[in-house]
Formats: sequence, structure tokens, C-alpha cells
Amino acid sequence: MEYDFDKIIERKNTKSIKWDKIETRFGNSAVMPMSIADMDFESPREVVKSLVNRAAHGVYGYSFNDEGYYESIINWYKKHFSYTIEKEWMINTPGVVQGLNLCVRTYTNEGDRIIVQTPVYSPFIKCVTNNKRQLVVNELNYENNIYTIDFDRFEKAAKGARMFILCSPHNPVGRVWTEKELMTLHEICSRNNILIISDEIHCDLVYEGYKHTCTASVPDYGENNIITLIAPSKSFNIPGLQASTAVISNRLLRNKFKQSLEQLGIHLTNIFALEGAQAAYRYGQEWLQQVLQYIRGNYEYIKGFLKENMLGIIHPQLEGTYLMWLNLRNLNISSMEIDKLFEKEAKIAGCNGLIFGRGGEGFYRINIATQRRNIEIAMDNIKNAVGKWQTGRYYSSNFQ
Repeated sequence: MEYDFDKIIERKNTKSIKWDKIETRFGNSAVMPMSIADMDFESPREVVKSLVNRAAHGVYGYSFNDEGYYESIINWYKKHFSYTIEKEWMINTPGVVQGLNLCVRTYTNEGDRIIVQTPVYSPFIKCVTNNKRQLVVNELNYENNIYTIDFDRFEKAAKGARMFILCSPHNPVGRVWTEKELMTLHEICSRNNILIISDEIHCDLVYEGYKHTCTASVPDYGENNIITLIAPSKSFNIPGLQASTAVISNRLLRNKFKQSLEQLGIHLTNIFALEGAQAAYRYGQEWLQQVLQYIRGNYEYIKGFLKENMLGIIHPQLEGTYLMWLNLRNLNISSMEIDKLFEKEAKIAGCNGLIFGRGGEGFYRINIATQRRNIEIAMDNIKNAVGKWQTGRYYSSNFQ
């Protein structure tokens, strides 16, 4: 089955945060939204069909996870990642971000030290600070346009820490961590009695030449000190269904997590989330392969465009996710002016690197999971805006 990802899907007036809240969020309805991490493509037809069929039933009562739901997840992870998940390890959560916050509140106390590796998805930082825990930053190394982990610095950060929140693959820098890197993290955390919370929501969005390794599948470490948060939302463009799962093999940790959910009254799952997730994992493989090829094509187009037009913008290699991390530091432009350059001049609404914490200064994240036509327009707009900046053909008054 061939999917047409060039097809423009009208998303305005659909209660879309990405498209309908653009003026509220950026003060301008004319900008192209490239910030919120969902795709502008239709989900797999089998997912749509499953939701339509369930809606046609007409009764939407309380629901439960059946065997088919569990099997769809178990089979997917065994086939694609050689990771065997047991049914009893899986606990539904309303979303991965909610899962992060629940882990922080369940396994740590106020004032406890929690490690994150910046620049990183901003809810990682917020789930620590909003819950009155101590944020410990192990900034990623950035050298020769490549991101790596400074393990010596991580070792120092580990002293006295209770938890480490890992982003794998990493948002926003696009790294897919190797098994060797994960083993080193495991070893340090295990030795220091640190619980690892591994957000693997982008695990399926990995490009040719790279391989995602489930953190808990690394030998000898997974059972005692790892909780994995997974979801089909990014992979199959169904984040609005809010279907996500915490995978907890350690029985004591699992029971504590269940208790936290019960205390909050969070123990049921939306019937459409169950139907959509199961259909995605069962029948979405072909769609996923095609969408990855399409997004990779968008990436190669942007890569070639930036090189051909010599805009002074560089970017690390995109190994995973559909989020491109643009390095604007060669432009000698302030973070405030970056927002103005993109939103006022280029008419693009992405994410200023500042929100991703230390190391994000001078960067800008854009979502490239959109139709090629949108990518072409965005690149032309960036070219014109940067050209004006470099030649001094715009003035600050333009941005008032």
C-alpha cells in the first residue's frame, strides 16, 4: 500500500494545538507551525479504520486492556528491538510526560538530586523543578558538530543522585545512543544506586545506519534500576489518543507505581487509545517504513539546501526523531533575535534552543514531519530572512 505524504491535510479548525493555537502562542496566525512534535500526515489507514469502527458501535463505556492489546506491544518490541516484555510489567499511563512526573513523585523526595542531560526536551527539566527536586545537569558534549556523553562528568553528577532521566533517542539533538554508551550509563547508575527513567517515545523513528537499543535490554542491568516509558504516539502520529505505557520489570518498583496511580485515581484507559494503539502496533509497519523514508527525504532536502545556499546554519546528523536541531551560532545572533528572525521575518514558529536548557543557546528546533511543500516554503523563508540579517537589510524596528 502506497501512502501519499505530499497530500495536504487541513488541520485548522480541528482543535489542533499546533495549528489552531498558533496566534495565541506566537502572536501571529500567518507563521508556519513547526514547534509541536506531531506529524501533519494522516495516521495509518488501519488505525483510522479501527477508530471509525469502534465509534460506530455507539456505546463508549469503561474499558480494559485485553490480551490483544498486550500482545501487540509485546510482539512489536520483540520483533523490532529483541526486547522481551512480560504482560505484568506493563502499566498504562495518560502520557509519557505524565509518566515522568509520576516517577519523580513516586521514587524520590523533595530535595533529591535528579540528573538530566541538556539540551533536552523541556518537560524533563520541569518535572524535576516543578516537583521541588534538585536539578543536576550533565550537559552533553558538543564538538565538531557531534553530541556525545561526558562520562567523567556524569560520574561526578552521579554522586548522591537518586534518579537519572534518559532521553533515548535524544530530543532535540537527534542522537541514537549506542549499546556501549547505554552500558556505561547503566554501570555508573547501578554502582551509585540510581534509578533510570528511560523515555523511549521516539524509539521507532530511527534512520538507516542507526539502531535503537532499549535501555532495559542491555545485559545484567535492566531488572533492578530501569523504568521504560513507551508510546505509539510519535511513531504513528496518534499523540491525541494518549496511549502510553510504563514498563517496570522490578516488582517492588511496579507496585509503588501502581499505588501512585491509584492514589490519583488514574487506572482506566480511553477505549479509543486502546483500539488505536493496538491497530498501530499490529498493522502500522508498512506506514512507518514509508513515513521514515519521506521524513528522511525532507531531512536530505534541508541538508542540501543549507549547504547549497551557504547560510551559515549547520546541524548535527539526524540519527533519530523527526526534529531537526539547527545551529545558528555562526550568525552571531542573540537568542532574542533568533525568535524575531524566525517568527517575524521567516514566518516560522519553531522552538528556541533556550527552552531545552544549558547548551541550547544559539540553536533552533524545527519539526520536519510535514509535507515537502511546507519544507520548501520554510527553507526559502529562512534563506531570505538570514540573507537580510547577514547584509543588514532589516532593522530592529521591523520586529516591534
